[in-house]
Amino acid sequence: MLIYIECDWFTEKRITFKEKLNIVVGDRANSNSIGKSTLLKIIDFIYGGDTLITHGKDVPEALGHHSYIFKLRLDKEYVFERNTGTPTLLHVHGADGSKREMGTTEYLEFLQLHYTNEIEDLSFRSIVSLVTRVWGRDNLDVRRPLHNFSQESGSQCIEWLIKVFKQFGPLEDLSIRQTNLLTEQKSLNAAAKQSIIPKITKTKYNKNQEDIATHETRLDNIRKEISSLAMSINELIDEAVLEQKTQKNQLLEIKMSLASELERVKANLENNKNISKRSFQPLLEIIPSLNLEKLDTIESFHNGLTRILRKEIKAKEQELTEQLSLIDTQIAECNAAIAKALKNSGNPAFIVDSVIDISLELSKLSKENELYDKFIKLKKDAKELKDKLKELKSGILRKIEDNLNTDIAGLVNFIYGEMRASPKLELMPEKYSYEIPKDTGTGKAYSNLILLDTSLLRHTTIPFLVHDSILFKNVENKAIENVLHVYQSLRQQSFISLDGEIVESKSAKLLVESCAVVYLNADKLLYTKDWRAQENKVQAE
Repeated sequence: MLIYIECDWFTEKRITFKEKLNIVVGDRANSNSIGKSTLLKIIDFIYGGDTLITHGKDVPEALGHHSYIFKLRLDKEYVFERNTGTPTLLHVHGADGSKREMGTTEYLEFLQLHYTNEIEDLSFRSIVSLVTRVWGRDNLDVRRPLHNFSQESGSQCIEWLIKVFKQFGPLEDLSIRQTNLLTEQKSLNAAAKQSIIPKITKTKYNKNQEDIATHETRLDNIRKEISSLAMSINELIDEAVLEQKTQKNQLLEIKMSLASELERVKANLENNKNISKRSFQPLLEIIPSLNLEKLDTIESFHNGLTRILRKEIKAKEQELTEQLSLIDTQIAECNAAIAKALKNSGNPAFIVDSVIDISLELSKLSKENELYDKFIKLKKDAKELKDKLKELKSGILRKIEDNLNTDIAGLVNFIYGEMRASPKLELMPEKYSYEIPKDTGTGKAYSNLILLDTSLLRHTTIPFLVHDSILFKNVENKAIENVLHVYQSLRQQSFISLDGEIVESKSAKLLVESCAVVYLNADKLLYTKDWRAQENKVQAE
């Protein structure tokens, strides 16, 4: 539990906390900027959050960067220090006055070990962040109370809830298998999109099946034709011949491409001819004033460029000719290798070529269909796994939903002292809804976040909650008093802020006094420095 927080800028240098309910009490006038919400942000800060930095920039801007020293009682008592100027680094205070540096990653692992170790697969921050509802944060949407931030998906919220209830175990294996299947699907689709592997349609698949049957029939016929020579078809199309044939086909394609490029280069050479001065004579007859010397100078410049280009084109022609010569040599080597392999076969070369071509085509078609079958199987397996996961998850969610809704209904009856409509949480595998009663105003709508969070803490081991005064706006005093009793009944610590006009009713006075950790008002701020006047001046300007 949190024992105390100290800061040199605090009006009360040390604020000490209680084992269960802790109330930051504001004044009757509901004064703004007195420090109620800021203290709750500081609590978030000392537990590894950044709300004080991201949503409370006015504090370090007004005070400069400063430290908070705090004590936690866990397996023993620990004293830490965190500074707003170096939020990624903490210091552990030793009993002898020494200090040891600790990064936030190590610190959050420390908190997870001591606070949330029973909740697997969730970090400490992801567990406590949702129920830390402070003004300025993104988790105050009364109709999406399981969203820690607005861009979070419904399925992520559902998974968080299942894990917090420690019900993720039965789903983990299926979830891992589903992730692996989807990853494999994604990889294959990406490879197909880049034309690394073929991806065919059902129509092409059926056509391939017909072609495969036709090719196999042709191979059978060839086997029968050469059986009289007592030769096995496997001897004719051994691996070496297949490899050489494949290489030869590739070389022929390259040769065709190079030859085409060489023809274009030769055509460019033919088109790059010089124009002589004599070529301008016919123009002189038409335009007597024509300056032949100037035209000749311009053409000389163009001819210079042409000579440079011709030189480059000739070099390209030479390069392509040499490449073609090399390709021809390699093709000849392939032909020689094939001939050598077939030297003693005693069979016509066209038979062997035919067998090789058919075998290559068979291999290509078979590979296409095998990949098609793999795509189909992956899709089928993924769907079956998704349906199974959905069914199992739905069963788990029904139990969680029933427990929470039953508990929330009981809390509503206790808080308001009468039968009232209560909010209903509906949980689905990929989304959820939180239906608020139609007659609920703004204040009571926020109070439904209190109902959900307190019910969550009653059913799970979430270590604490933080609720700002906005959640209590427009809720009648008697209901507030009963809400405080609910907080007080929790096993965990809770930190809330309340305005004076709410908590100064006679019936709630004793409870508030016993749980108050600090009283703040327009004359007694959280910090010794008051920058409200400066803010108001800026706004007025």
